[in-house]
Amino acid sequence: MDRQKKEQAAEDELTATIYRDSGENVPTTDELWSLLHGEPMPSANRPVGLARRSEEAWASLIAGPDMAGWDALEEQLGLFRKGLGDSESPIEQMLADQIVISWLEVHYFGTRSAETAHEEMTVPHREFLLRGADRAQRRLVFLTKQFLTIRSMLRSNRNGSRESGPAAKPRVTTRRRATTR
Repeated sequence: MDRQKKEQAAEDELTATIYRDSGENVPTTDELWSLLHGEPMPSANRPVGLARRSEEAWASLIAGPDMAGWDALEEQLGLFRKGLGDSESPIEQMLADQIVISWLEVHYFGTRSAETAHEEMTVPHREFLLRGADRAQRRLVFLTKQFLTIRSMLRSNRNGSRESGPAAKPRVTTRRRATTR
């Protein structure tokens, strides 16, 4: 019984927050975050640039108005960014941002293709989704290769090694001519 009362009280509080004043005033994101997480909303300390705006646009297509979907997607993006590691140069950061955006594109097109698999859809629309998924996947693989190449080059240059990358001196080999006797 006590658990039911607590759940009902939490539901009443959420309903009152969302629909206070007969729905005329909509609660702020900070208020909803505090209510759902039991703590103040963290400040947005990450820079807002074009890459972040693109991420948010793709995320809004994926999650829509679902706050739980946004939270899950933000958590996945955080883990994905953490897996890429810290960027040591602007080019490396740009590629990392593009990788995250491409990952969101792959996720969107894959999800959308799967969600609409049983719907009546025109052939061009279905082909659009499948081509979009294919292009996004190829772009993700390409950007990941470029990112790893740049990171490798930066690390080898930082360590003083010149064995790899375009800055390396080309090795010249000579071929022996076959002689006939």
